[in-house]
Amino acid sequence: MRGYQDAQNFTRFYGTIASDQPLEVTFSFSNEETASDGKFVTDENIQTLNYDGEALRQLYDPAKQGATGKYFVMIYGRWMRVEIKNTGTKPTQMLRVFVRGSVF
Repeated sequence: MRGYQDAQNFTRFYGTIASDQPLEVTFSFSNEETASDGKFVTDENIQTLNYDGEALRQLYDPAKQGATGKYFVMIYGRWMRVEIKNTGTKPTQMLRVFVRGSVF
């Protein structure tokens, strides 16, 4: 699963993760203003940006939710991508990701 968000510079993102399977969650960002074809970024081409800055990679373990189910990340970029990969042995039956952000 992948999600994209316009992130103002110096944005804090925090929240919680809950799932019945182990997950790998990656927060990365891009500072590009245009895509490789020179067009400005829109919802249609946001995935083409170069997300070369990794802000946080976190492993979630449902058996240790208290220790792994929360995150706090600072984004120093224009665009943010959140990737969630199921690293368990079965498809997820339950997945919840809460994201909240603030600009300071």
